[in-house]
Amino acid sequence: METANTETPLAQMRRDIRGWGLALIMLGGVHILLSGFLDPIWGGIIIVVGVSCLIIRQRGMYIVLGAMLLIVGIMNILFTQLGGWTALGVFQIGIGIHQTRKFWKHGTQPVTPCIH
Repeated sequence: METANTETPLAQMRRDIRGWGLALIMLGGVHILLSGFLDPIWGGIIIVVGVSCLIIRQRGMYIVLGAMLLIVGIMNILFTQLGGWTALGVFQIGIGIHQTRKFWKHGTQPVTPCIH
């Protein structure tokens, strides 16, 4: 038997941003562990943004997430040869646009920080 989702849009937004925070912390760790192949500086930036998502779970974080993904996507397209990194860059730009649109989707939510 299915139960109706009773989670409020605000709770969904906070859960989504928290999920992004955890994923980014893990991805930043991978960047640092594979520093011979991936850029460890980006790893540190990714970890900082991830921790920020855990602390500041408000809709403005969608702009931060979107901007970060757009920048990384553009860098992957411009500074690598055509191939896998270019495809990843296009994917990152798409996800960045999607995250930025979530900011407008949650436009009626309070803008005050939610620190847990």
